[in-house]
Amino acid sequence: MMKKMKLCLPVGWRMIKARYLFRFSRGYTIGRADMGDTGVACIHYGDIHGDYHFAIDINTARLGRIDEPLRFGVSEYVSAGQFLFAGSSEDYEGSGNFTLIRGNRSAIAGTDTIVLTPYSDMDVDYTAYLFDSLFFREQIRPHMMGTKVFHPSQKVIKSAWCIVPPQNESRQIVQYLNRETLWIDGVIEKLRREVELLEQYRRELIARTVMRGLDPDVPMRDSGIEWIGEIPEAWALLRISALYDIRSQKVNDTDYQPLSVTMNGVVAQLEHVAKTNDGDNRKLVRAGDFVINSRSDRRGACGIAPKDGSCSLINIVLSPQQSIHNPYFSYLFRSSLFADEFYRWGHGIHDDLWTTNWADMKSIQVPVPPLNHQVLIADYLDKKMSEINSTITGINNQIELLGKYRKQVINDAVTGKICVEKVA
Repeated sequence: MMKKMKLCLPVGWRMIKARYLFRFSRGYTIGRADMGDTGVACIHYGDIHGDYHFAIDINTARLGRIDEPLRFGVSEYVSAGQFLFAGSSEDYEGSGNFTLIRGNRSAIAGTDTIVLTPYSDMDVDYTAYLFDSLFFREQIRPHMMGTKVFHPSQKVIKSAWCIVPPQNESRQIVQYLNRETLWIDGVIEKLRREVELLEQYRRELIARTVMRGLDPDVPMRDSGIEWIGEIPEAWALLRISALYDIRSQKVNDTDYQPLSVTMNGVVAQLEHVAKTNDGDNRKLVRAGDFVINSRSDRRGACGIAPKDGSCSLINIVLSPQQSIHNPYFSYLFRSSLFADEFYRWGHGIHDDLWTTNWADMKSIQVPVPPLNHQVLIADYLDKKMSEINSTITGINNQIELLGKYRKQVINDAVTGKICVEKVA
């Protein structure tokens, strides 16, 4: 049972438990017979986002937005003005996700959702801000249940305290928060766009530099390989087998620390990743080895191992030969151009999941600059990546601070800590 929160509220504001403000119900179980041949408008915990509803295709299990609700022989729908509560992943504050159904829309909620229907005197827009506030979420967070996805129970939501201002004041709060959050969201969106442009520039800079070098005026020649195009005349073309040896020794994860091969390189095994029970059946990795995930759904997961360890068998472990500068080829292999070519050599029966083996990878030809150029290119890219990554980190910090500020603005308004009439 939740204790009543101690807050100093403005005159006329009330604290009421959610059970007295909403009618609670569960989503429906949607069977194959109910869905028909083409799908039914459906909302479940994985797709609770704003104003949209989705159609689910029972043959492909793919979700896609639909413009009009589809109606099959089902007795009731969630409708405009209702709230859906569902599970949240760990990175979403661990306190439940929700959406307010807006506009002339209807859908069916899956059984993982809790449907809240406000009684007539509740302002739904104010309530949406209340549910998004730290005040409300901090009541829910300690009581979430689950493993990878955490769900609030109906009992917990019913017991949560809600702040209810007079109706005229709740409308003022909504108008104030609409204006303030719109401004904050606009700034955040601009910053995110800056990050996207920097990330795009980073990818293009790597691809251009590893293929063309540092001198824009150097004579070029056609490599004869489509994905490579032109390269400097002094550069060679060699198969990967002439640059790396395969390391395939099997070890266990007790003697050799388990490593994860990620988009950010090779790191100590991440806590949240799925772990195999076959700890004796792993590949040896030595410090300085280049490791790349062979599966197409892990595109871009690769890097130089910073220390000895072990990795999953789905990875290809390459030991660099003495005649090359490994960091240059690490940049080359991490480029989007190479990633596309690498997975083009793969094999599989699924359209978007296949594996590229060493038997295929070793035959791929790559541009090979003179050794001293390899060093210069890698050093240049190290410096540029450090500058770009530092700028991106700074922008992401701004986004994070704005996100915290947004939460605080909402919380202060719905708890009466600021008088929105005075700041309007």
